[in-house]
Amino acid sequence: MNRFWKIVLTQIVVLTLITVGGLLHSSSAAPTPKYGGVLRIIVQVAPPQFGWTPTFAAGEANGASPAVEALVTFDKTGSPLPKLATDWQIDPNGKFIVFNLRKGVKFHDGTDFNAQAVKYNIDLEMKLRPGELKGVKSVDVIDDDTVRLNLNFFANNLWDRLGTRAFISSPAHLAKGEDAVKFFPLGTGPFEFVEWKRDSYIKFKKFGNYWQKGKPYLDGLEIIFISDPMTASAALLAGEADVYDAGANFKEAADLVARGFVSSAIPGLVMGLAPDTKNRESIYNNLKVREAVEYALNRQALVKTLGYGFLKARTQFIVPGYLGYIAGLERKYDPQKARQLLTEAGYPKGFKTKIIADAEFVSRDMMSGIQAQLADVGIDAQIDYADPGRYADWRRKSGWKDALMFMRNAGFPWPPNLSEFILDKSRNDYASMARPDGLQEMLENLLKAQDLPTQTSLSEKMTRLLFDHVTFIPLYTQYGVSIAAPYVHDARRFETIVVEWTPADAWLSK
Repeated sequence: MNRFWKIVLTQIVVLTLITVGGLLHSSSAAPTPKYGGVLRIIVQVAPPQFGWTPTFAAGEANGASPAVEALVTFDKTGSPLPKLATDWQIDPNGKFIVFNLRKGVKFHDGTDFNAQAVKYNIDLEMKLRPGELKGVKSVDVIDDDTVRLNLNFFANNLWDRLGTRAFISSPAHLAKGEDAVKFFPLGTGPFEFVEWKRDSYIKFKKFGNYWQKGKPYLDGLEIIFISDPMTASAALLAGEADVYDAGANFKEAADLVARGFVSSAIPGLVMGLAPDTKNRESIYNNLKVREAVEYALNRQALVKTLGYGFLKARTQFIVPGYLGYIAGLERKYDPQKARQLLTEAGYPKGFKTKIIADAEFVSRDMMSGIQAQLADVGIDAQIDYADPGRYADWRRKSGWKDALMFMRNAGFPWPPNLSEFILDKSRNDYASMARPDGLQEMLENLLKAQDLPTQTSLSEKMTRLLFDHVTFIPLYTQYGVSIAAPYVHDARRFETIVVEWTPADAWLSK
């Protein structure tokens, strides 16, 4: 990893790992972990699948992470650390990375973890998700314990993909096919998959042959699905669960902290409105209409009223403290300006529209607040709360027409990665949101840039291009928040800028 990147990421962490609204606490771990017990974690939504690792998305990886592992993990700055790889060497010209693999590691089915297994997994991911491992063109086995990734170029977001997407499963298991394994993760992790009940839970048990000697401490793990925040809070209070990943349910999170539970929170989610600008007939093809929508929104009032300290207003694609942020570049709340722009665009009396929101994740109070502010300037916005399947289809496949889509994106907080994750045309994310001319070339150059001045210049140019085009309407940065009972130690959920946790280290003091 280039030294300058480590330095910059360290600077980012100082700015971003902040105390949120006075609610962020750190648990005090006892000096000696205890063995035994089952850690029960409440999450809001069951993943669509959690066993077919070659096509993992973030939510799917979270459901499988007790059982499967990647070549690398991350420290609190986002810099890569050894996991299934013990170390690596990067070609000075960026043409390859050689990974030395951990020896003596077994998959849960008893087969060996080795270079052949790594090649099988990465080849399959590259086949099924071309472009996901940016810059990687092929994989070579050097010997049983050494593998080489051959690169077209060294992309500065490759570590994120290797650590959060490219999990290594048993090739014998994957060979059974997607339908056979999509609800059965089988890797080298500290816990073995036991049982899955649709929309209820995933259960894991301790893997007795785990490569980290003496770990895990827990006898098992349960991931429990509870969508209703009041029900989830009640379960935590009743001792029926130990951790609650509260998501956007900030009121419940704040109430639980007031009752003595421990919160951890990290900034990450990009929240905004993506306009339909690809369809010629769309009202949002008019730049003045897009500008009017942004001027109509009082972000500060929304986050103050509804965020409970877990939201920060966002005025551009990049947030303060991140590479590419331009101080002072914003459209401040100005309803009079919004009405003027609507008149100039030919809509003096406003217009009717629709906002498509993901019913499983979005705050309905937030959507009502946005709806009210738009109504104040004459924009009558009806909210369509789409189920996950319909939302995903519109977002990544068919697109939506003459409407706004509420966008929520996480991503490794190195801006080139965040930009590629959302904006790269090859991913077809937010399918009806047109990208401005020149953006793709700028993005590709940014991903290949290895010196900080070039990355800074390109990131700022991209920020200004997106702002001038009003490619999307920024709303706020949402903090991921997890609430734990005080007897839970070292799980480290929502404590690092890369959304990882440490199931092998977790233990209970009760």
